[in-house]
Amino acid sequence: WRKMRLKVAVLQLAPVLGQPEQSMAKADELLSRFTREHGIQLLVLPELAFTGYTFADRNAIRPLMEEGGTGPTGTWCAKHAQRLNCTVACGYPRREVDPATSAERMYNSMLIVGPDGSVLKMYDKHHLYITDKSWADEGAEFTSFELPHLNGLKVGLGICMDINPYEFQAPFSACEFARFHQASKSDIIIFSSAWCNCHPDDAPETKAIPPDARSTVDYWITRLEPLLRKPVHFICADRVGKEPLTPIGKQGHTTFCGCSCVINLEEPKLLGLLDTKTEGVLTSEIEIADK
Repeated sequence: WRKMRLKVAVLQLAPVLGQPEQSMAKADELLSRFTREHGIQLLVLPELAFTGYTFADRNAIRPLMEEGGTGPTGTWCAKHAQRLNCTVACGYPRREVDPATSAERMYNSMLIVGPDGSVLKMYDKHHLYITDKSWADEGAEFTSFELPHLNGLKVGLGICMDINPYEFQAPFSACEFARFHQASKSDIIIFSSAWCNCHPDDAPETKAIPPDARSTVDYWITRLEPLLRKPVHFICADRVGKEPLTPIGKQGHTTFCGCSCVINLEEPKLLGLLDTKTEGVLTSEIEIADK
């Protein structure tokens, strides 16, 4: 088999809670040094990349909701996709209204935009975390799809809690997310995350423990165990910074773990890693067996 080379970039950001325009301006600045000449083919951003993560209820996040790819996130993704000639994956809050019943559904979603600025895919987080449940509806299922403009590359999508056991109640060894992508023969997994250093119900001393890069990455690899020694790459954009837990009625703050990374699961080998605190962009070139 011939190898296809894919140049990926992951953007590690500390969004300004409830202020997507400010968050987008920070992301623009981080990406300003990149042009088409850098050859980036895939750009990945974190979960709820521009809005921040912690919202009290549906009313609190409703003004930031977007429908399809027509809102500010879709515009931002299309701008950079066309500017860099790459595919962009970005977490955002998505709203659907049933025209027949006017029933409203809200999702913690990922938007995939192609190099021409068109929407290729929308994925809704399937496994919800406690912080999501104040406003989000559960996405229907995991997903994997092909990107024709990248030689039919099979792309799996995941958002944060998706990698964990469902409701933290499914058997740890079930590895639902990894087994889905094993069965789907995903070549790469795009993972957008707002990974927390603690559970909102943890004791204050636990919440005060700073994130540890080694334990975070080791845990992700453990959850991907069915994909180890398979020709799969894990491409993770995780956010940094802190947010108060008071909107969901809890004490203290959540610290987000960063550790955005690119991992070759076949060896397994860490191809690139950002730290637990700093905003930045990681680039990495991966090799994928051409079909």
